[in-house]
Amino acid sequence: MIPSSLLLGTTTFITTDIAAVPLLWIVPLALYLLSFILVFASRPILSHQLMIRLQPVVVLGVALFMLGRVGQPVWMVLALHLAALFVSSMVCHGELAKDRPSVGRLTDFYLTMSLGGVLGGLFNALAAPLIFHSAAEYPIALIAACALCPRKTTVSDSRWTNRTLDVFWPILVIALAWGMPRGMTAILGHDSISLQMIALGVAIMAAGMAIQRRPRFVLSLVALFFVAGFGAAKGEVLAVRRSFFGIHRVVRNTDGPFNDLYHGTTVHGRQIVSVDGGIPSEPTTALTYYHRTGPIGQILTQRMVAGEAKRIGVVGLGVGSLAAYAERGTQLTYYEIDPAVRWVAAESGYFSFLSSAENRGATVRIIMGDARLTLKDAPNHSCDVLVLDAFCGDAIPVHLLTREAMRIYIDKLAGNGMLMIHVSNMYLDLLPVCSTLVADAGCVGMYQNDLNVSPQQAAGGKSASQWVIVAKSGQTLDTLRNDSRWKALPQASKTSVWTDDFSNILSVFRWR
Repeated sequence: MIPSSLLLGTTTFITTDIAAVPLLWIVPLALYLLSFILVFASRPILSHQLMIRLQPVVVLGVALFMLGRVGQPVWMVLALHLAALFVSSMVCHGELAKDRPSVGRLTDFYLTMSLGGVLGGLFNALAAPLIFHSAAEYPIALIAACALCPRKTTVSDSRWTNRTLDVFWPILVIALAWGMPRGMTAILGHDSISLQMIALGVAIMAAGMAIQRRPRFVLSLVALFFVAGFGAAKGEVLAVRRSFFGIHRVVRNTDGPFNDLYHGTTVHGRQIVSVDGGIPSEPTTALTYYHRTGPIGQILTQRMVAGEAKRIGVVGLGVGSLAAYAERGTQLTYYEIDPAVRWVAAESGYFSFLSSAENRGATVRIIMGDARLTLKDAPNHSCDVLVLDAFCGDAIPVHLLTREAMRIYIDKLAGNGMLMIHVSNMYLDLLPVCSTLVADAGCVGMYQNDLNVSPQQAAGGKSASQWVIVAKSGQTLDTLRNDSRWKALPQASKTSVWTDDFSNILSVFRWR
């Protein structure tokens, strides 16, 4: 049960909070299955005792990275989390292999083992979303795996002192994990990742000193992961919604102050609020990737002035930031698949972009469902501007970037309409994909890398972004050709055009 739960928990965690890379879920599954092969081999390649000794080391490493919210370098962070999964699976499955009965009872053995796997899956898929508002099932599975590890203790169970330390040692670990980073920052007068990791290393070493006594070590892990989860958000967590598509948190960020919508570690929307947390009835501006000085802001402002953005379609709701551009008479239609996102933007009361647009006289609609299906039902030539921004963190719904999808988008554009595609991505270079799609559709396109965000702009809520703009004819983009910020799309590369039957994520992966 524990490795099955850990497999799902690890996959959810690393594809949400570390690297939202498509197909990354294959690696944890392969390691999980490999552990079965190795432990049930007639001559195991890896010693069971070696796995038992390695398990606390890698789990403490995971705790350190989660405490420090370390996400780079990605390969190192992923390797550590995957190592924790593999070693813990080897320990648990190794114990199963040791306990396997005689041939006459193997049917019962495999049936029971399969039942455990089912229970682990049910815990993560059904129970965890109802019980937890975060990916808590992942650290819980790590702790449970360490609790089941058959490590021989060298500390007596009979002495009163040891039993007392079993209670007070985790309290010490909490105090160190919580207080050391803050204390070091206060003493030295500045903060850095290096200082944070050194300070947190003290708490990790304290927990490591309890390895030889299992109850003390397990409770110390509970303390570490509690601090890691409690301090995960930068600010006060106002609301959490968990759906099939992920975990969404609304966080009060005191830097602005802002209200931020997080999906994993990615900010999907931001609004300025008052010092006391009040939500302004009229947001002053769109922030993050939709800032007025950014690519999407430049286009919408220009077309609003020219009266060429009366009908706007947006694939991906976020917090409704683009509604800040809507004026009286604007028809704004959002296409959103996640009901949790709709609740955040329209019903939670933490963001007022949609309601303020309606107060200004704009018409705002939210159409729920997969955009490929719902947008297809919209009338042709019904959008002056169509915005594609439905990416989940750095993961992309591939079916929204195919030849067939592009045909739908182009059909919905008015004669001088524009398609805006948000292609900011840490792991994938989507410009070649867009360039190939645009050429294949017989359209023209340009792009802008708005990556040089000053500290003042960042403090004001702006985020770096990369956008592609597509039009049916070159005349539509004539006004941008003299703007040095916009550049012509590179010629279609060797990247094959993506279709509903073919896509190649690895060809556009940023290996460095």
